[in-house]
Amino acid sequence: MRKKAQLSLYIKWFDQDLITMRRDLIYKSSKYAENPLNIQYRNSFFKFRKMYNRLCKKKKRDFVQTVFTKLDSLVKNVKETYWKMIQELENDSSNDSSDPSKKIPSTTLDFFQ
Repeated sequence: MRKKAQLSLYIKWFDQDLITMRRDLIYKSSKYAENPLNIQYRNSFFKFRKMYNRLCKKKKRDFVQTVFTKLDSLVKNVKETYWKMIQELENDSSNDSSDPSKKIPSTTLDFFQ
């Protein structure tokens, strides 16, 4: 049995709407790749990709905004919960930095120091 990739486990703002849109986008891109000269496939793919990218940005902005509002309310009410949430965010960001494309080679760092 094949396991499904769970993007929502890694990206908290990536919900079911984005998962289905991503699946449709992959399908449209494969159709466009098969027939690159077909104008209907081309227009359909680029319009859908624009909608997908806009929705991704909107969901991410909304998620960040909700996190900030939670943090603001926690600072005023309970400081212990506030620091737990900060530590969670730091752990999430440290998991994101494990991406090798985001790391700067040590030779570059040594050169600029």
